[in-house]
Amino acid sequence: MWKIILSLLFIFALLWFWNPNPTAVLTHQADAPKLAEPSQVAASQTAKQDAPALTVFDQLAIDQSGISLKGTEIDGLYAVDDQGHLILNDDIKHRFEYFLSTLGEFELDQVLNMIKEDIHLNLQEPARSEALKLFNDYILYKKALVELEQGTDEMADFDLNNVQHMRMQLEQLRNKRREYFSPEAADAFFGFDEIYDDYMLSKLEIMHQTQLTEAEKQAQLSALEDQLPPELSELRDETQRISNVFSKVEAMKASGASAEAQFDVNAQAFGQDAALRIQALEKQRTEWKRRVNTYLEDKAEITNNSDLSEEEKNEQYERLKQSAFDDSEQRRLKAYELMATEQD
Repeated sequence: MWKIILSLLFIFALLWFWNPNPTAVLTHQADAPKLAEPSQVAASQTAKQDAPALTVFDQLAIDQSGISLKGTEIDGLYAVDDQGHLILNDDIKHRFEYFLSTLGEFELDQVLNMIKEDIHLNLQEPARSEALKLFNDYILYKKALVELEQGTDEMADFDLNNVQHMRMQLEQLRNKRREYFSPEAADAFFGFDEIYDDYMLSKLEIMHQTQLTEAEKQAQLSALEDQLPPELSELRDETQRISNVFSKVEAMKASGASAEAQFDVNAQAFGQDAALRIQALEKQRTEWKRRVNTYLEDKAEITNNSDLSEEEKNEQYERLKQSAFDDSEQRRLKAYELMATEQD
């Protein structure tokens, strides 16, 4: 239970770095504010650079027809100052994560190569070397997060003491970030997240104060929200809005509402293009779950066949997997097999 809460609090900071971004369908919607292309330069912030003729996918001869990012614009950008140095901001992190979200569809080495090539295509020296170093630090940090997660203790039922434990873990996370990044880079990449984490933990502390009345809790919560910087208030409001829409759609599904009715709700909230992407993603997920469930049922039959030796079972497992899933899908399948094993 606490790991779910912690993941929400830390804005997915402890999630494995190879996981796709679950909200990409909204962040790439056509009616969302457009980020500048990486080769475009803001006059007040960046030095002019030659725009590359090819995208990184074209440069590496990568077939985009079957990847999840097909049709999306590359998120984030690299900005440079008048001296050609990289300007540190979280757009750089977003750009790294855009490519890292394809892990599972591509091998790790291929994804890392994509990002390095993207840097070479869009930056000149000295910003190029600065971005490459920053990316190397980012990957080392992501690997360190795995070790940090593995070393985290389990906690039982949630209580106020656990909030204090979470604060300690957040402090460990902050310290870990600053082991791999300069203070300036750590603030640029994670400063906003850390402010939000502090806000959420303070909110939880208030909500679980047993000596306070409900009226006193509401007063303290209101005071806490009044202290939020404007951009954090906007994020809170937008997150709540998205959560409300998804909750409404889930309730509609449970009550048997038509796909058309669900589409209309999403279209009103996020726009027609985003609603189409949500609809397509839902179809993909439904079909994926159907295939996975069929595979797991067939695998269970093999497992329960007492006439087969362990070697024969393993051979049949492999044939079943090869016949039902391609290489990239098999990498995703491992997590579902693990969850099914844990539930048995």
